[in-house]
Amino acid sequence: MVNSNFLCNKAGHRINPASETHRMVAASGQKLTCTANDTDYTVTVVAGARYAITADATGVIWLGVADVTTDANILWAIGPGGTIGIEIPAGITTLHYGSDTDGAIGRLAQIDDTQ
Repeated sequence: MVNSNFLCNKAGHRINPASETHRMVAASGQKLTCTANDTDYTVTVVAGARYAITADATGVIWLGVADVTTDANILWAIGPGGTIGIEIPAGITTLHYGSDTDGAIGRLAQIDDTQ
């Protein structure tokens, strides 16, 4: 007998663990621009939804559900050129982000968990 492990989305379908291979929600993409370093920016998100975020090659991008100019509020970090998947906590509709580098850019898109 062979044991196998796999991930499932909320609909019970098997999914790939790599966030960049997920099916994305159409027209959900948003550009995260960090004009100045160590500044808190916000973007509107869907509470309880999962997102894929990709950082450009410029700098590290920090994310959180409260002001990310306070280290204790940084929940996720993405290195230059990296992609991560996050789940927005229930009841939260604002994602805070910032960077250590002037001009850093990230791309945010909602993952479609219904497929």
